[in-house]
Amino acid sequence: MDAELTFAMHVKRVASRCFYQLRQLWSLRPALSADNARMLAHAFIASRVDYCNSILYQTAAVHIRSLQLVLNAAARLVAKKRKWESITPTMRDNLHWLLARHRIDFKMCLHQLAAPYLESMISPVSAVSTRR
Repeated sequence: MDAELTFAMHVKRVASRCFYQLRQLWSLRPALSADNARMLAHAFIASRVDYCNSILYQTAAVHIRSLQLVLNAAARLVAKKRKWESITPTMRDNLHWLLARHRIDFKMCLHQLAAPYLESMISPVSAVSTRR
C-alpha cells in the first residue's frame, strides 16, 4: 500500500499478473471452444480483477484504466476479436461483463445490501477517541 492510499502498486501488480495469464491463454486459444475460453477467462482473469476490488471504490480513473485494459484483452481472447475492433458492445451484449468501474460500484452495492448487520460494527476511525 502506498502512502497516498491510491493502491497504484496493487492495481499494477494485479494487471501484470492478469496479462501474464492472458499470454498463456492466447497460446491455448486455437484449441479451445468459445465456452471453454469464456470459462478460463473468467477463472483466471475476471476473478483476479474482482477479488478485493471494493477497496478501489472511488479510486482515480487512471488506476482503474489498467484493470479495464485487462478486461478488454480477456474479452478479445474469448470473442476472437482483433485489437482495433471495438470490444465494449461484445462485453456488454455477448459476455454480459460490466466495465471495471461499474464492477466495483456493483460490488459495493452488493456489500451494502447484503450485510446491513455489519454497519453497527463499523465506525470511522475519526470517531474513535483513542485514535488521532
